[in-house]
Amino acid sequence: PLRHLLADPSGGVARGMLRLGIRTQTAARRLCPVDTGRLRASIGVTQIGPIVRVGSNVVYARYVEQGTRYMAARPFLTDALRAVLR
Repeated sequence: PLRHLLADPSGGVARGMLRLGIRTQTAARRLCPVDTGRLRASIGVTQIGPIVRVGSNVVYARYVEQGTRYMAARPFLTDALRAVLR
């Protein structure tokens, strides 16, 4: 029962985490700066057990999120997570 709740992908904790992940994905897509739309379209959610990852596989996503010495940060993922957790 407790193990099922915590570790099983169909358990309550995993389902709750997936819901939060999807809400974060939606918020990140809304906040993402758009030039061609590739970055926004690449934002996805993956789940392994109760662990949920929201992110992008586009190489330059990190630079947009964290900035560089030539470009200011535009933290769409961090801001999305903060908005969802409020």
